[in-house]
Amino acid sequence: MSAMLPEVDLPRALLRGHYNIAVAAMETYGTPIDMQTYTDLCHLWDKIKGELILEVDTEYEVYQDSVFKSELFEKYLAKKSIPWPRNRYRQTEA
Repeated sequence: MSAMLPEVDLPRALLRGHYNIAVAAMETYGTPIDMQTYTDLCHLWDKIKGELILEVDTEYEVYQDSVFKSELFEKYLAKKSIPWPRNRYRQTEA
């Protein structure tokens, strides 16, 4: 270890150590979040989602009754000539 000492950037090494302590805490206890904002989002999620779909889907037209439709997405890709790799285990919609 003493052979490496002249090459070690001590301030940055200590910073990495402090960072790893914070990461370990997040991995143990979870990522800290603003609970009030999270609660608000949970209560308003359907409204927010609906407004986002109305705003964004006008360009893509891939939602039907607030549900993403693979068939509409495939039509959009074909219309725009966008190559899109397909998964051989494609799920069917109910």
